[in-house]
Amino acid sequence: MKKETKKTVILLCLIVFLSSLLAIGGEVQASDGVTFSATELLGRPTDTSITVNVVPSSNGQIYFEYGTTTGAYIGQTDIFSLTSGTPAKVVIQGLAPNTRYYYRMVSSPDGLNWVGGD
Repeated sequence: MKKETKKTVILLCLIVFLSSLLAIGGEVQASDGVTFSATELLGRPTDTSITVNVVPSSNGQIYFEYGTTTGAYIGQTDIFSLTSGTPAKVVIQGLAPNTRYYYRMVSSPDGLNWVGGD
């Protein structure tokens, strides 16, 4: 392997590793004052998917909406049931390569009343 190619591979691995360390705290508040919050960690990026690792602060259900324009979410993941303090992985897939996406978590404590935040 050429020295230049080896440096490029190492640099790409470092970029992927560092991007996987990005942690975001998400919080959604319903009109009745119930708040659902979870720490989100983006990781395992490919050219067509990203994994959102979630650790919820309470039991409930979530899904993610995503799109290429903030506030205009055209895609949606499956619904996942979460247990407080138990990590879960949600894969957002079917993404276009080299495209910026925006996403938001939508949650429900009971599966009936859904709340999303930007």
